[in-house]
Amino acid sequence: MAAGLLSASAASAHIPEGAVWLAWQWPTSALPTLDGDLSEWQVVPNDFVIDQFTPGPDGSPGIGPAEGNIEREVDVSDLAFRLIVSWNEDRNRLFMMWDRFDNIIDLDVAGGEGCCGQIDTIEFGVDGDNSGGIYSGHDVEEVFGGDEEAAQQAKGRQAQTAHMRFGATDGKPWKWNWQHEVNWDNDPPFSCCGDSFVMDGAHGTEGTTKAEWYITAWDEFDQDGVGESVEHDLQEGDIIGIQISPVDMDIEGEDDPGTKWSMGSPRDVWNNASSFTDFLLMPVDESLANATNVESDSWGHIKASFAK
Repeated sequence: MAAGLLSASAASAHIPEGAVWLAWQWPTSALPTLDGDLSEWQVVPNDFVIDQFTPGPDGSPGIGPAEGNIEREVDVSDLAFRLIVSWNEDRNRLFMMWDRFDNIIDLDVAGGEGCCGQIDTIEFGVDGDNSGGIYSGHDVEEVFGGDEEAAQQAKGRQAQTAHMRFGATDGKPWKWNWQHEVNWDNDPPFSCCGDSFVMDGAHGTEGTTKAEWYITAWDEFDQDGVGESVEHDLQEGDIIGIQISPVDMDIEGEDDPGTKWSMGSPRDVWNNASSFTDFLLMPVDESLANATNVESDSWGHIKASFAK
């Protein structure tokens, strides 16, 4: 069995077809401190780590080029990354770890090219109830009878995606909800944090980015605010849909054009949750249930994020 890979039922299969990846569950007593120090994540088994060499069910890349320079081969001297999807039932949040090396860090929107805000990002999307379907970019006439306002409100309602823009300096939010530019869920207790990263390097140089963050999955995301929005209830054993799309923009005019990677390499994850990847919400590892290396009331950025 490939790392973190299970067989999918027909009812849950998305892309890659026939695959379910694993989402680690943190004990509430050992939640990670969100500060860019990834040492706490070393307790997570390799089965939960996804990188450019993680295979899909047919042996093809589990995560591969989807847009831009789609013919590129894996070259860790150009770009190397690993990530972990995790969750916690008590907090009802998804927690992510992102560890990236890039030979050219691109944080300059004026000098970039292509999609995704023209800078290096990681786009992360979630379909909590795994219902799939179009969640943005609907045919306004066919679906909404020409009602532009209704079409706008539908963007991100049943599935949500955003670019995590660690280190960007152009004034856009750290969690850029590019489809509708609504940002009320970008701060605790719903999402955190724009400064929970460590970057060794600068724009135009070689370097690394180490980041960690959490987000909320919504069954109904109301752009007007939390009042009419409905959180998805994350439960052990459930399968949720997740989109992971690292973006390596590089610099305009260089020999290596930008590339957007995706789980299973579909191009339509920006608006079609049926192309998301299935993740199984795993139980807590009982050997860590009473972990003492991180006290439950001392978790840095996130300790004040949730109501007691």
